[in-house]
Amino acid sequence: MHGGLGLETVSYAVLPGSGSVAGVPIPGWATALIALACAASAVVVLLVFLRNRRR
Repeated sequence: MHGGLGLETVSYAVLPGSGSVAGVPIPGWATALIALACAASAVVVLLVFLRNRRR
């Protein structure tokens, strides 16, 4: 189950910075920051889930 989240492909797809939301262009650093925040929150949720499962 480890490494099956596909976060690497998400970050590579997001990094070029050509994205736009509702017609507003988003710079590459902001998109990378959002992807990093999503990955970090996913790791935190996974750790909390595993910690609660052991009890």
